[in-house]
Amino acid sequence: ITYNFSALPIKPDGTDGLLLLLHFDNVSGENLTINSSRTLAIDWSNNGFNATVMTNSSNGGAKWNSTGRFGGTLELDGIDDFINVSGDSKFDFGTSASFTIGSWIKPSTNTLHEVIERYSVPDPSYFTCRLNNLSRFVFAIRDDSSNEPLVIADTSQISAGTWHNLICVRDVSSDSLIVYLDGVRIGSTTDTTTNSIATTASIS
Repeated sequence: ITYNFSALPIKPDGTDGLLLLLHFDNVSGENLTINSSRTLAIDWSNNGFNATVMTNSSNGGAKWNSTGRFGGTLELDGIDDFINVSGDSKFDFGTSASFTIGSWIKPSTNTLHEVIERYSVPDPSYFTCRLNNLSRFVFAIRDDSSNEPLVIADTSQISAGTWHNLICVRDVSSDSLIVYLDGVRIGSTTDTTTNSIATTASIS
């Protein structure tokens, strides 16, 4: 994948397997400055998986901030503000499918932060990337046969109020789940799945 870094918003010149890319820059077509019950965040992957920002305006709502890591960002309260992308079969992964999930985060407190996940009861399959606290990060997947490998990585170097880059990789060539923090590999485990990771759940 190649990108145009000459101006915001940063977007790929081609798809090449990219499924979802959210910037939260509040450019034309987005609606991130109004604290209403639902607002729109554009998917720049060329797949059209635009996200809905689910927020409770009575609690102040999700807030757009122009000073993100690159361009703008969304501030979520960790209670009832979240980003929702409708479920699609393109986000189902077979036994031969590698994938990468990445995000820039700036946690404000030493509590549970669900970074990115696709999970819904009673579906057996899911994937999740979450900070259980600032010193413990979990990347887990579960297939349709309920095989459930997970990586528990030490992230004690994360500090509240600081930007960090978290990357979760499922690499089928090495049968591994791998976690990177700020470009450094901090944890891995063997991928024991034997079936597809498929669910009707949304991504949030």
